[in-house]
Amino acid sequence: MEEEKEELKKQEPEPEEKKVEKREPKPLAEPKEFVPGTEEESPDDVAMPRLRLLQSTSTEVQEGDSKPGTIKHSLSGEEFEKLEIIPLFLRKSRIHFDPDNIKGAPICFAPDAKRSRTGNFCLTDCAYDNAHLWRDNEPPQCDLVKSFPCLLLENGKLAGDFASASFVKSSNPASQKLIYLRWKSGKPYWYYVYEVFTRQKTFTKGTAYIFDIRQVRETRVQERKAAEAIFNSISRKPVAEAEVAGGEDAF
Repeated sequence: MEEEKEELKKQEPEPEEKKVEKREPKPLAEPKEFVPGTEEESPDDVAMPRLRLLQSTSTEVQEGDSKPGTIKHSLSGEEFEKLEIIPLFLRKSRIHFDPDNIKGAPICFAPDAKRSRTGNFCLTDCAYDNAHLWRDNEPPQCDLVKSFPCLLLENGKLAGDFASASFVKSSNPASQKLIYLRWKSGKPYWYYVYEVFTRQKTFTKGTAYIFDIRQVRETRVQERKAAEAIFNSISRKPVAEAEVAGGEDAF
């Protein structure tokens, strides 16, 4: 019996040596090229531009330099009929302009849509016309703004630029559509490219332009990496007035 066992052991195939995969070392990220004169710059110095929706009340339109319904970059001055964007995230705020001076600075601003800079809680101890009472079913005088910082695309590619797409009043359905599409996908906003465009709408007091939006395609790997990097660098920064709304453009 012992001899038979020894013979069987000899016939069993010898176990193969475990193969160890050789991993190539990952190349280090290339250092960014130094630009002279930028020694004192920091992320806090960069202002978030806004995609303005020009109306008939906008200064550029009244002076004959632009057409109503145009999308205008608030800092570069570039104008678009439509624009492809990659949204990063949503943030809400409340802003109130003087109806007798719509081109003036806002008289109240709540960066988080909950508490104004003066310390008043929105809709509970509002300092303007007792808005929290919602008298006669009228909403408060301030506007809820839904802003989406986003990357801008040019000819289907990253343009190296960014801006905030802010939706207020009659453009609110566009933000609802964007939020729904993100919710439906179950993924971050930056997993899709969207096209922002404008259309004319008739109201009891006349006509105005509103934002609209449609989903175009899924983002590519490079686009997602760029979007996530920007998200991580600005998501905790407080929202500023300039990126939210302007009285002369809001409708």
